[in-house]
Amino acid sequence: MKTQLIAVLVLLTSLSTARADNKRAWDNDNNPSKMGYDYISRTYQYDNSFEALPLEGSLTKAPWSGDYWPTYKGGITFRWNSQKSTNENIAYELTDVTNIKSLDELSKLSPSEKYDLFLGRTDFPLTKYERERTNVLKTIPGTDSYDSSYKIPTWEGLCHAWAPATILFDSPSPVVVKGQNGMEIPFGASDIKALLTYHLHHNKAQTQFLGGRCNVDLADLKRQLQRGEITQAAYDRVAEQGACEDTNAGAFHIVLANQIALKNQGFIADVTRDLEVWNQAVHSYSTRVLSEKMGASSKAAPGTVKEITVLTKMHYTVEIQHSYDETSAYDSTHTKNYKYTLELDKNGRIIGGEWISEDRPDFLWKQDLPKWDGFFAPLEEIYKASVSQ
Repeated sequence: MKTQLIAVLVLLTSLSTARADNKRAWDNDNNPSKMGYDYISRTYQYDNSFEALPLEGSLTKAPWSGDYWPTYKGGITFRWNSQKSTNENIAYELTDVTNIKSLDELSKLSPSEKYDLFLGRTDFPLTKYERERTNVLKTIPGTDSYDSSYKIPTWEGLCHAWAPATILFDSPSPVVVKGQNGMEIPFGASDIKALLTYHLHHNKAQTQFLGGRCNVDLADLKRQLQRGEITQAAYDRVAEQGACEDTNAGAFHIVLANQIALKNQGFIADVTRDLEVWNQAVHSYSTRVLSEKMGASSKAAPGTVKEITVLTKMHYTVEIQHSYDETSAYDSTHTKNYKYTLELDKNGRIIGGEWISEDRPDFLWKQDLPKWDGFFAPLEEIYKASVSQ
């Protein structure tokens, strides 16, 4: 506890010099051009006019759902389709393929094992690499690398790749494909989703990012406030400034309405405000105007002549249980309710905003589809077979 308090006090001291009259115009990290700029045409493709932005919108093709392949389960080495215990589905011996007799036995292997076998790699390079990346065997009693002091946070995983995969790819169906050595490999829907996720994790593509990540545990900071260990002003200096103030409310509204309603393109939001990161694919929203007033509040962006208070419901895709079958019809939607003020200039354009609700997205981003390249180039064959069913 003492160490935590010292760290918090250092952080508060570093922030104490911030201007008390901090303006609510967006800074460079929160400028909507971060998301709305097209690098091919070299033009800004968002409309910032409040009247031009629909108050509701929904993607014509909703993102599919699946798993974020948590690190504490070994990522995509987890044998999700096996009926054994969790530890047995993590710390298994790598398969001797000569002992595999049926498609049913093969179907119980992990996504990484199946892909290794599809490539004819009985040395299981992907499975070994993923175990090393996650360090999962350090958490399993009885393994050579077990370390009782080693812990993996349950929220860590591949959501940074799973979330865009749900937008960029069609929902896969199960498929049986013949591997390099002639072996038929059964891939369930969750297997293919795992491999598409890893394809995005491994093969980088153009990414556009708005906002900054808050690396403070605000829940712990609030507990310190409730215990009287810090003041409300000290809490606010962390929670309401810098990266922990989160995405500018005006910029958030511009991105949301342009991406979903005007461009019919999904994007990703970190829906947790502080230290933990939960990337989720946003697919629809609705906004209700609560009030309007002329003039500008003391912290409004320079040039503000009108402020509009709104309540927005943002709908996004969350994780579901693994499935061998295709899952596009599964209900996997959660909703966040955000209340904020939009600041408009004399031309009706949004130039800033201020959060009213304590809950808010940490950052927003989107990415292009990478090429089928390198180790995952053969995955294209599996994916195309799965969506052609």
